[in-house]
Amino acid sequence: MNASTFRNRAVTVISFDLDDTLWDVDEVMTEATRVQHEWLAVHRPKVVEEFSPRDLFAFKQSLIKQRPILRHRISELRLCALREAQIAAGYSADQAESGAREAFEVVLEARHQVTYFEHALEVLAALAENYTLVALSNGNADISRLEIGRFFHSAVRAEQFDTSKPDPVLFRAALTPTGASPEQCVHVGDHPEHDVRGAHDSGLHSVWFNPDARPWPGGPAPSEEISKLDQLPAAISAIERGLH
Repeated sequence: MNASTFRNRAVTVISFDLDDTLWDVDEVMTEATRVQHEWLAVHRPKVVEEFSPRDLFAFKQSLIKQRPILRHRISELRLCALREAQIAAGYSADQAESGAREAFEVVLEARHQVTYFEHALEVLAALAENYTLVALSNGNADISRLEIGRFFHSAVRAEQFDTSKPDPVLFRAALTPTGASPEQCVHVGDHPEHDVRGAHDSGLHSVWFNPDARPWPGGPAPSEEISKLDQLPAAISAIERGLH
């Protein structure tokens, strides 16, 4: 598609949520938790004696109560939890700092070992030929570490802005590097509030990815709904037709 045709499209940008939209995040984080526990068992065994994986999760949640801003800083939250858990288990501050960073890198590597949902790669490749793709996530996945990174123009993560979807700040930040207006963008995501409401509150169109056929919980409905990713191109086209 030539540049003039692209500029004349009603929709020029598609933003994507990542976790539970392009892969199953529970599956990914279960494995990340396992490798974290294994690393701690070898390198910081007193932590494993003191904390089960469930205890560490509860400990991490307690840090959010103490510092609510950590809710938006996923990476910093895990680092803090790893550091403070080691200190609580009797390790020195230096040991806790180095151990937290080493363990975090192990977790981060596992966090990027994703299994894409069916059709994700081919749909992204096809859409990238005609649209500018942007990643917009409340999580800490880094698309530059993923196979799909080559399809994306840019990415925005909640932890970069100390706020989370559905805050319009993030949607505006995602659009800024593209130069597109909100009405030229479709946001794709699985979460009714974070993705659909957030998109609509920011002036974007939305596609709700709903593979489990959940009933719509109420509020302004998505522009389009899909149950499989290979339905996305048709949903985008339907939105475009409605704008002419």
